Amino acid sequence: MAIWQSENEDRIDRLSSLKKMEQTLCDIMAVTPMYIASDCVPTKQQLNDLQEHTDKLASEKVRSSLAALFHVPGSFLLSEIY
Repeated sequence: MAIWQSENEDRIDRLSSLKKMEQTLCDIMAVTPMYIASDCVPTKQQLNDLQEHTDKLASEKVRSSLAALFHVPGSFLLSEIY
């Protein structure tokens, strides 16, 4: 029982951390955050999907920042994320 409870707490903590990072990136990039219900413990797959989504947003932010710095047209392609 304690192991199960600890795993659930770990998942909830990870979800909170990922959602904060995702929200920051979404605010900067003006995109809608991925939906995961906050009233239940997320599955491992949901956490992995959110991690992947957040990684893609971060990568796109870096790409767009570099593009702006070097004036590269057409490098901010959110269509690649989805």
